[in-house]
Amino acid sequence: MECELCGRNAHLVQAEIEGTVLSVCDTCSNLGKRAAISVELVDKRQSRMDFNTINSSFSKIIMNSRTKAGLSLEDLGKKINEKATVLDRVERGMRPTDELAKKLEKALKIKLLGYQEE
Repeated sequence: MECELCGRNAHLVQAEIEGTVLSVCDTCSNLGKRAAISVELVDKRQSRMDFNTINSSFSKIIMNSRTKAGLSLEDLGKKINEKATVLDRVERGMRPTDELAKKLEKALKIKLLGYQEE
């Protein structure tokens, strides 16, 4: 393997040099301090996809509640500060984020989140 600083083919060690951890040879490792590498793996998909359970009929519930309230997609969008195109996609079946679902629950006085299938 090649040293990331000098390019020498040698056994590499991890060293922190000027705040950056590099794979360097023993000679170049003296320019910084050897780094004790601890890797913490985080499943980013899980942290971003931390959704509450939502009613499987959410699109119909939202559309029916909006039309009963006499609101167009544009009117509802202005009311909750969202684009009408996003609301249209949700009404056609795209799962809303928890934040959007909470806005819709409040604006339309409906229950979407926390649904448990039986």
